[in-house]
Amino acid sequence: MQPDEEYDGEAIEPGENPYPNYHVAVVRDSGDFEEDSIRTGQLPKSHPDHKSAFLGKGGVLVRWGRLKDGDGSMTAQAYLFPKDTYTPSQCRKWLDHYEVEYKEFHAARDGGENSVGVEASRADAATFVDHGDYVSFYTIFASEGIFVSGDGEPGWRSAEEVRKMVPLCNGMRVVINHPAVDAAALACVDLNDKKHPVIGWTSDSKGVKTAGIQKVGGWTNIWKNRAGIDAREVIARLKSEELGDVSIGYFFARVPKEGTANGKPYRHLEQDVNPYHLAILDGFEPACPQPICGVGCSSSQSQEQEDNTMKPGESGGQPQGTPPPTTTPAECAGCKAHAEQQAKAQAAENEALKTKVQDLEKAVNDLKAKAKEGEEAKAKLDQIKADKRKAELEKLSKLLGEEKFKANFPEDAKGVSDEEIARTIRLLEKPADEEEADETVAPPEAEPETAAAKPAADPALKAPAGKTAPASGVNQDDGYLPPMYRKPGKLGEPLA
Repeated sequence: MQPDEEYDGEAIEPGENPYPNYHVAVVRDSGDFEEDSIRTGQLPKSHPDHKSAFLGKGGVLVRWGRLKDGDGSMTAQAYLFPKDTYTPSQCRKWLDHYEVEYKEFHAARDGGENSVGVEASRADAATFVDHGDYVSFYTIFASEGIFVSGDGEPGWRSAEEVRKMVPLCNGMRVVINHPAVDAAALACVDLNDKKHPVIGWTSDSKGVKTAGIQKVGGWTNIWKNRAGIDAREVIARLKSEELGDVSIGYFFARVPKEGTANGKPYRHLEQDVNPYHLAILDGFEPACPQPICGVGCSSSQSQEQEDNTMKPGESGGQPQGTPPPTTTPAECAGCKAHAEQQAKAQAAENEALKTKVQDLEKAVNDLKAKAKEGEEAKAKLDQIKADKRKAELEKLSKLLGEEKFKANFPEDAKGVSDEEIARTIRLLEKPADEEEADETVAPPEAEPETAAAKPAADPALKAPAGKTAPASGVNQDDGYLPPMYRKPGKLGEPLA
């Protein structure tokens, strides 16, 4: 690629940045180029950043020159990024995106005026306060907005929820990048955990609002060297703005609800957000990027401040509220709140389970009571039936006589139904001339009769009027054979 326009300029030497308003990435040493061949210009129109500006920014300048051993074409010596538009971490993302290999990177040196105002990418050098054993710097931890959860589903965190987060952002453990472990396992990570080194903690969180966006900020405190964990290089990279993006690890209650915010859709609401660690990102994309969140972000005094957001104090440069070097990091407020919520949720679950068990026990007892009532009612009914049968048998015994009764109904008429006993009584009680219109039961099949099997007519029974009693003494036209005329087990066969 060749520049569309060229300007006079000097090569940028490694180890320096002469510009107050530009971040600089040095690609090659100035000694590799022909003398007086260095020029500065816009990216050529053939560069893909012209068609679709990465990060939606643009404005990158490039220093070109002819290599001493080259073919005479222009080659990039350095890239310049306006600090009003790019943060150092965004510069590196741009360089990585376009696969630019560079020797050194220098953030814009102090002294230049930043025109971004309340959206300033970083605070000035005074933001970093040295306490001897550790360094403190102002950070925006989180903001309202749409954030994608671990399952890839976007969720909306409202300004109200962010305000609720303010006291819970105290005592978050500071780590480099999010640990690759289950969140619950790191919820209250031990300060001496060697597997996931903790390099600091957060304190004095306050609510702030910038350009109408609700945020929570506070002080991030990093030990220089504690328990064998040397974080001085991390502090140096933070001061040079090589690092600056942050991300919180947190628990939240997912409330299913679809909607849109700022023209973007979401699938659920984030409520009861409990942060438990702050990750300083190195090589990872933040969910809340600069200049909205990050180290030093929104520290301009023109922001709307809530609850007296801290600024460097007048006494020894120590920020208001920042713990002195002897202070032990406080308990993780978000962890504590989450633990309390979990305990309450468990207690509520236990109470609900207890109530459910009690309801089930009551239902079982009710069923038992009803079953007992049913058994008692059945026992009463059985007793009534037994008493009635006894009375019927006594009545039948009087009608037939005790001897005949015992002969025809042995064992207290065992095997004879109550209905049969009642019908026999009715037949014996009816006058001979009374019609039995109600006796319509079909006659049972009778075994073939023989002359020897036919008994003599029983003079005790008379055939109803209009009917002729057969030789067996059974009124067969009636269709009913009284029990005393049956042989046991042979329905329809007359008794001897």
